[in-house]
Formats: sequence, C-alpha cells, structure tokens
Amino acid sequence: MNLYLLDASAFHRLGRSAQVAAAVEEWNARAVPAACSPMRLEICYSARSESEHARLAGILEAFIPLDTTPDVTRRAEELQRRLFAAGAGRAAGAVDLLLAATALEYRAVLLHYDQDFDLCQEVEPALLSQWVVPRRISVRSAGSR
Repeated sequence: MNLYLLDASAFHRLGRSAQVAAAVEEWNARAVPAACSPMRLEICYSARSESEHARLAGILEAFIPLDTTPDVTRRAEELQRRLFAAGAGRAAGAVDLLLAATALEYRAVLLHYDQDFDLCQEVEPALLSQWVVPRRISVRSAGSR
C-alpha cells in the first residue's frame, strides 16, 4: 500500500488553495493518507476552539494511523545529528523531524509546503519528500491579497 503524510504546512492550505486541494486529490487517487501522533498534534494545535479541534481531529481519523515507534525516534535523532553535521541543525523542529522519520520508517511520501524538509532530504536522500505544489505557485486565496 502506498502511503503519504501531509505536513501541517500543506494540510492547512487545503481550504485556502485550489491548487493544493487539487494536488492532494491527485495523491488520494494513488496513495492512502496516513497520520502519526506528532502530525495530528501539530495540525490540531492550530484550532481556535473546541469545535474546531473536534473538526480537525475528525478529518484526521480517516487517515491510516502510523505509530511513533522507538525506531522512528532513533531515525529522528539521527536526522537531527546529520542536520547539525551539515550546519543546519536548527532547521527542522522536533515535530518535523518526527514526521520525516515516520515517512522514512513507513516508506511514505511526505507532502509539505516547508523548505525545512528539503534540508532533511539533502542529509537523508532516502526521504521521499515533495512540495505539495511547486514553491513558485502562490497558495494564497484571491481574497487574501
């Protein structure tokens, strides 16, 4: 089964960008969305009310759950070490490191809109990381200009 993880940087653009929504729909045709605890926590952290939190958590319930195992944690720590060795140790935060490590562990594609994952991929080429839409495409809605 082909899996993909959706970082919060891409997830929160779904409702604001037709291009992001279309890209995720294309991914849904060829892979299954998955979520790990750090991803769910980060996405739900943005909620501004109990009802919004419940709505976000409900959406994520449809995703295949992936465990944050001790092996995932070790991969995240190794990824952080490699980033420090490359001079970019503080580029990716704990959640991003755990998300990248989960993608590595489960051989899932990590869809994002965050250049920190490019740095992770530079130090760990096995990471299947991809911008949800190319960086040059504006993901702002017409009403946000």
